[in-house]
Amino acid sequence: MKKYQIVADLLIQYIDDGYYTSRLPNIREMMKFFDVSQSTINQALRQLIKLNKIYNKPNIGYFIITKNPNNFDTNDYFDFSTSSTSWTDFPFESYIQCLETSFQNEKQHLFTYGSVTGSNLLKQSFKSILEDDQIFTKEEQIVITNGTQQALHILSLMIINNNEKILVEQPTYHQMNNLIERLNMNYTIYSRNLDDINILEFENVIKSDRPKYVYLMPRLHNPLGTTMKETDKPSKNGK
Repeated sequence: MKKYQIVADLLIQYIDDGYYTSRLPNIREMMKFFDVSQSTINQALRQLIKLNKIYNKPNIGYFIITKNPNNFDTNDYFDFSTSSTSWTDFPFESYIQCLETSFQNEKQHLFTYGSVTGSNLLKQSFKSILEDDQIFTKEEQIVITNGTQQALHILSLMIINNNEKILVEQPTYHQMNNLIERLNMNYTIYSRNLDDINILEFENVIKSDRPKYVYLMPRLHNPLGTTMKETDKPSKNGK
């Protein structure tokens, strides 16, 4: 076994045993501790990065990626309930580490075209999640898009081609309003309350205008930031 592999195995053991908890010693200290060259230490560190054990902050040091949820500060959280998340608080270092791992493990696939309907493995996961909510579908019926706007554009083109009407709540996602205006879609609106949806009024609009599609945001509404009450959501038996 090569020297750097021995050092890497020892570092992993020290991390797993809790000898190193948050970060590794600097390179000079590790050279002295293991009695090896700087090149050997660098190779060992690259091995640990590849194994997703540590990550590097340039000019600062090597930090351990914790796997124990008890080590996380429960007072720290990132609010994704609205579109106004403060990116100054976003954990960019952790995000970069995830990207680096993806580049290492999937680099042969990163610049090739995949399925136009999305990753088959991801669709299998979605199918399982939907079944937990009593929504049964086939994998070939699931289409994964590059964000909400692409999905809305595809659906809008389907509605236009079939000469059908869509009901859109107001206020709503501003890009949906832009699509309606730009594509000259056949639509009707339901003016919702700030805090909830008046189900009776909503049903009356459905009965009078007979839209083929309905566009609502039951969770984390943009721009209101609200979530529909459980009592207003349809139950799994369809009532």
